Amino acid sequence: MNKLNIIGFLLLILTSSCRKDINHVTENETTDPPIILTYTPSVNNITGDLIGQVVDENNQPMSDVKIKMNGENYFTNVFGHFTINDVTMNSLGQHVEAFQNATHFPGSRRFFPQEGKTSRIKIQMIKKEFDNEFSALEGATVLIEGGASVEFKPNSIKDANGNIYEGTVMIASHWLDPLAKETLDKMPGNLQGVNILSEEVALQTFGMIAVELESPNGERLNIADGNSATITMPVSDELLSIAPDEIPLWSFNDEYGLWQEESVATLQNNTYVGKVEHFSFWNCDYPFPIVQVDGTFTDTDGNPLGGFLVEVELGNGSVGTGYTTNTGTFYGKFPANEILTFNLYDNCDNLISSQDFGPFTITTSIGTIAISSINANNTIIKGTLRDCDNNLIENGMVIVTMSGYQSYFYIESGEFEIFLTACNNVSEIEVYGVNLDNLETSAISTASFNQISDLGDVQVCNNGGIQNYIRIIYNSDTSLVFVNATVHNDGDFTFMDAGVPNSTAIIFFNGTTIGDYSDANFVEWISDQTQGITLTPVNPNGALSFTSFNVTEYDSKLIGTFGGPAINVNTGIQVQIQGDFNINL
Repeated sequence: MNKLNIIGFLLLILTSSCRKDINHVTENETTDPPIILTYTPSVNNITGDLIGQVVDENNQPMSDVKIKMNGENYFTNVFGHFTINDVTMNSLGQHVEAFQNATHFPGSRRFFPQEGKTSRIKIQMIKKEFDNEFSALEGATVLIEGGASVEFKPNSIKDANGNIYEGTVMIASHWLDPLAKETLDKMPGNLQGVNILSEEVALQTFGMIAVELESPNGERLNIADGNSATITMPVSDELLSIAPDEIPLWSFNDEYGLWQEESVATLQNNTYVGKVEHFSFWNCDYPFPIVQVDGTFTDTDGNPLGGFLVEVELGNGSVGTGYTTNTGTFYGKFPANEILTFNLYDNCDNLISSQDFGPFTITTSIGTIAISSINANNTIIKGTLRDCDNNLIENGMVIVTMSGYQSYFYIESGEFEIFLTACNNVSEIEVYGVNLDNLETSAISTASFNQISDLGDVQVCNNGGIQNYIRIIYNSDTSLVFVNATVHNDGDFTFMDAGVPNSTAIIFFNGTTIGDYSDANFVEWISDQTQGITLTPVNPNGALSFTSFNVTEYDSKLIGTFGGPAINVNTGIQVQIQGDFNINL
């Protein structure tokens, strides 16, 4: 069935890493649409966690994408993930932005967090290619792949200072198909807007375009004051029967993460045509009144179904998507006075439930929805970690890789039994053990999905040892090891970033050579959710830094040590840390 996007009521979970932006790069991050003069958003501040992933146009993870929320900056890790923990967010609509200005249009998402819960979002970036050009003096009609176009009048472009620009205009553009499901991940914000009466509404899209203008030397350009451009967007045969003769044109407002009604487009020869006075994202949308709805998905034993995709569909095939929180709840704003079909998909993209609710005219809680058919939660991996002398390893770790993602599991008795959500399309699951006392590793074993895999004795004995790690020993006996560590530097700072979805360490220091950085290091995050450990250094000078920090090699490898007191913020207990790192450059 072709599906028309209706409202991105982004819900919610997963895990990964983030770091604050300390290199203060200046970026042109917004397109400066007109301010919504009479709109004041409703605010209900809560405290919660956010986990997200940023992917490219091929759905591949994007690392080092700048994430901005509430004035703070973070970056995605090597898996495209970011985590923002224990922060204040607006439960009535929280906006998160993603920037990779050199190569992609800005991305963003608007979602509805809940108190004490972990929200999950996904942003798919749109590649930005300046593959068209025209003379500002002469104007032109620029064709956009997919059948859209933009007509520029002569002498209608201004430079960054507001002066009439007369040179060559480079244009990057992209049309978003309203029938493509991935549009919900690519579009900015969600499909919620503010109409000319300053009322929040749900939106039904008939097509969007993104446009950016630059000079050949990279200066940002836009439509000159008092001028306009004409945009044309195709209307597919599937939508013509419900396409109104006139439809509002909405631009995306970066301040609120909402679409704002500005203009009107008319239906002409199976296309919508309208005039715009600036460029950002533009959207042809039909508005609906909205209503707030929430509920919880569990299995028949009452276990929450966290991180599952929820798809809400209207009778005409219109659809919106989001994710359940870690406690299985969903929450969002939906079209009022409509029957809503809630489709629930497991982590393997299998439809496991489809139920109708509504119509709703007021804020409604559906309550608990128990699902009897869960196809994925039945993979168990067990075995025993043994060292070179066949002794049980009591300070060990098991690393599991599945579908490109890794998870850590710390082992204290030598024996392990790991419960996973594995998908039917996973060909195999890779498993190896680590001796945290000497960092020796086992050979890689394979486990089968949807059954119990008993690996027996897993010999953790040499095999080259673990690579690219940050290791932490606290109170002289408990170890945390963060693998897959990477190094970044901007000429002044060096960042160390390691972790997987349930375990993260991010540390940086003010330099790019060997030396003593005891007074010039900073800890962004040290956390392992499987053990309930989040460590924050306790430095007498008040900084979040270790009292000792030494880099002994900065060539083909980054090698060094660190140490000092820290607080486990999960328990409030102070511990003494010793650590080291060894990362390939």
